[in-house]
Amino acid sequence: MNLIAKFKCFFLVLIAIYFFSSCTVSKMQVVSLDCNKLRKDTTWVYSDSIVKIVYFYYTNGGKITFILANISDKPIFFDGKNSFILAGNKKLEYWQDVEQINGYVTFRNSTHFYSVNDPIHATVSKQERIVLIPPNSNILVSKYFVHDATMFDMSKYTISRDTVPVNWDSGSKKKTVISKASFKELNSPEAFRNFLTISRTEDFKNPLYYDFSFWVAEIWEMDARQGTKSDYPPDFATGGYVEGNFPNSGRHPYKKPWKFYLNNIPKQ
Repeated sequence: MNLIAKFKCFFLVLIAIYFFSSCTVSKMQVVSLDCNKLRKDTTWVYSDSIVKIVYFYYTNGGKITFILANISDKPIFFDGKNSFILAGNKKLEYWQDVEQINGYVTFRNSTHFYSVNDPIHATVSKQERIVLIPPNSNILVSKYFVHDATMFDMSKYTISRDTVPVNWDSGSKKKTVISKASFKELNSPEAFRNFLTISRTEDFKNPLYYDFSFWVAEIWEMDARQGTKSDYPPDFATGGYVEGNFPNSGRHPYKKPWKFYLNNIPKQ
């Protein structure tokens, strides 16, 4: 094969790679959780005469976030060491006996070695294990993700398909397909517990335990444009999308406190 023929072959291969990569549809999965003790309305909440616990999961990968509010007329105490996420045999405590050092070190290059030239300027901070929550106040806890970055394999489940109008192209008559899988607690592909320890006294002689069981109840897989309501979803999956109460937070039409999302959108 002469040089011109080799070049033509190489050029055709590049065109084929570009064609197939450009035809790849970015997918998004919206995963719904369920729980044995929480009430769903506009929030996802548990309450009794002492505490109100409001959960929020809607992030990429489902970062567990909850507000622990003291609604009683006396202080309560939250024990981070004896509060944890339990997924299978993996236990993730909300407090670890570690210290964090924030600072800097300056190194100077000599002809033969690197030597420390300036002193270390640092601050040492240690998270409190026991947190006091005064009456009519709350703390925000947000630490662990409940799922890794990989999408669920829908081929493993019994699915149904809904054909719905696209939401990213105003006035369009195009349709898109949403694949759905539903689960009960016993056959869910993923489950975990959030165990919290609280007390009315700092010595924890009479602790109160709050044990919440969560499981994946639904997985909806769709075109990422449908999931983000955007014809350019990378903007909403690689840092451009703001999760909070900002104007573009409404771009995710399936956003609920008990849901989180996953996607295969290439990082920019």
